[in-house]
Formats: sequence, structure tokens, C-alpha cells
Amino acid sequence: MPIRKNRAAKNILEIALLAGILLVGAFFRFYGVNWDQNFHLHPDERFLTMVETSLTPVASLSEYFHTAKSSLNPHNVLDANGNSIYPFFVYGTFPLFLVRYIAEWLGMAGYNEVHIIGRYLSGIADLGTILAVFLVSKELFKSKWLPYLAALFYACAILPIQISHFFIVDNYATLFSTWAIFIVPRSPYD
Repeated sequence: MPIRKNRAAKNILEIALLAGILLVGAFFRFYGVNWDQNFHLHPDERFLTMVETSLTPVASLSEYFHTAKSSLNPHNVLDANGNSIYPFFVYGTFPLFLVRYIAEWLGMAGYNEVHIIGRYLSGIADLGTILAVFLVSKELFKSKWLPYLAALFYACAILPIQISHFFIVDNYATLFSTWAIFIVPRSPYD
């Protein structure tokens, strides 16, 4: 019985430690999220906000997949002459659609609101990266404390914190890339 209690206490301590690291990461990523007071100083964020407010949710799934007519396609936003306002859109659309639908649901789809939703979701994506860093290092190093240290270092790293304060797509790319590293099958020679 004492061995089970020790293992349970150890598991609780490890979960609490990881939760503490995630809380530190969340504090850094969400503190002062409206730091620019709606001046839209980051050019990529301003562009994504302009595109975001130009889009409207689709009525059906078939409308979504009809890219030539989809109201979520940035290339379908036209000026008075029928020309695309955004003919060159190089960002991923998943963050754009995710932010748009959540902003609609929260009633915050306006120009001075939607980027705040985007910043929060960018921070949440980066919290997922902290967890992925923990899991990847746990798998790679087979160490007891190194995964916590790696997660803490990433949680306190300046660039991810800074990027989390913008509605841009970088954190989503980092999230999916890091999780892909964790999920990819291991070599049979390990």
C-alpha cells in the first residue's frame, strides 16, 4: 500500500508541476493582450484583421467547399469593379476560419475586436506547443526532470511570448509541427 500512495503522490506532483508550467506560460501569453490599444501596429496582424472582417461565415458545408463562391475565401472579396481585394493571400486559412467563427459566436467580429480573439487563440495554440515540447522531450530523453525543464524554457522563451501577443499564424504552424514530431512513428532501430 505505501508504494501505491507514493506513486499517486508522485503522479499528482508531476501533474501539478506541468500545470504550473502551463499557468506560467498562460500568464506570459495573455498578460496585456491588448497591448497596442487597438492601433493595429503589426502589419501581418492588421492585414489578417482586414481580411477577417471582410469574410462572412458560410451557410452550408457545400458552400464552403465551393471555393469559387465561398464567402470564406479571401480571393472572393471583390471591389466595386469586380476585382479581388486580396489576390495574394499566403497565410493559412485554418486560423482565419477558427477566429472568424469564434468571434461570430462571441459577438466580437468587428475590426477592433476580432484581433483580440485572434491573439487569445494564438496564445492557446502556443500553450499546446508547451505541452508538445514536454511530451517530445519526455519521449526523446527518457529523463525524469528534463521534460519539465524543456517545457519551462519554452514557456518562458521571449519569441513565442511575443508572437502570442499577435493575431498571426505562426503559433499554429509551430503547434502542428511540434505535435507532428511527437506523433510521427518511431524508428524501428530505437
